[in-house]
Amino acid sequence: MVHNQLQEHPARGALIRVRGFDNEDYHYPVRTGEKVELREEVDGGPPHVTYRSIEDLKNPEYWSLRQPYINIGIAHSLNVAPHEESLEGLHLAAALGQGFLNTIRQHWKLTPIWTWIESTLTSLNLEVDIRKVIGMGCGELTDRVDLRQKWRGAARHALLLQLAEYLQRSAPENARVACYENPGGFLQMDGTSLVFSSDADICVKQIIADIARPAILILNTVRDITQGHAPPNLSDPDSPRVLQMIHMEYDQLPFPYDRFHNFPDMSMYVRKGCYAGNRTSLSEQATASRA
Repeated sequence: MVHNQLQEHPARGALIRVRGFDNEDYHYPVRTGEKVELREEVDGGPPHVTYRSIEDLKNPEYWSLRQPYINIGIAHSLNVAPHEESLEGLHLAAALGQGFLNTIRQHWKLTPIWTWIESTLTSLNLEVDIRKVIGMGCGELTDRVDLRQKWRGAARHALLLQLAEYLQRSAPENARVACYENPGGFLQMDGTSLVFSSDADICVKQIIADIARPAILILNTVRDITQGHAPPNLSDPDSPRVLQMIHMEYDQLPFPYDRFHNFPDMSMYVRKGCYAGNRTSLSEQATASRA
C-alpha cells in the first residue's frame, strides 16, 4: 500500500495512508523538503528499517497517535552535525574510540569468558564452516554514551572481533570470515553464520526464527514466561515460535557468569546436528566457569 503511494511521488503536504493491524487507516503528511529549526544542524544519515515486536505493540505504555499500529517502519537517525572547526576533534575522538577498543580487546583475550568460549568452540568439533559473525545490540563506543555503556560496547565488539579471528584461523585456505551488524546482518544470516545479540532494541530472536537457522546463537537466555519466569524484554521477546525454534532445533550451553554485566544472562545455542562434541562435558565446563 505505502510502496504504491510513494511511486506517485507525492508532494510535500500530501497524505500517505497506512493500514494498521486494527484494520483502521492512518494518514501521515509527506514532509520531504521541510526545514526544521534546531539549535544545531543535524545529519539524518541513511534510512534504516525499524522493528517493533508484537508483544511491544500489545503494551499500552507504547501506544501513540504519532505512529501507526504496525511493527515495521523506515526511519532516519538524527545526529548533531559537527561544526567545521570541530572536525579535527571528531577525527581525534574516532581514533581514541578505536584505541579504547584495541585496549579492551587485548585485556579481554585474557578473561575467563573468552577462555571458555575458545575452549567450547574447539571442543564442539563443528561440522560446518562458519564464515559470518553477526552482532546485534553491541552498543556504542562514542562519547554520546556514558563510560559504563562505552565499556560494555567495547567488550561486545571485542567479542565479535575475537570470534572472527578464531574462526579465521580454523577456516579453509583462502576462505574469509566477515563481521556484520544491523541491518545488513539480517540479510547475511544463514546456516554458516554465528549470531550474537544482547539486550537488542529490535526483535532479533523473532526475525531469526522466521528467516534462518544460524549454526551458533549467543543470546540472552530464552525463557518461557508461562513457566513462571520474569516477563521478557518487550523489544526482543521470547515468543512461542522463538521457544519452539530453540527447544526443538538447538542445544543450550550456559554462558559463563560475567561479574561486570557486559553479557547479562546469556546462553550459547548450538544447532543440533552441526557438531560432534560431547554436549554434557561442555555444559559441565560452563557450569564450572560460572562458579
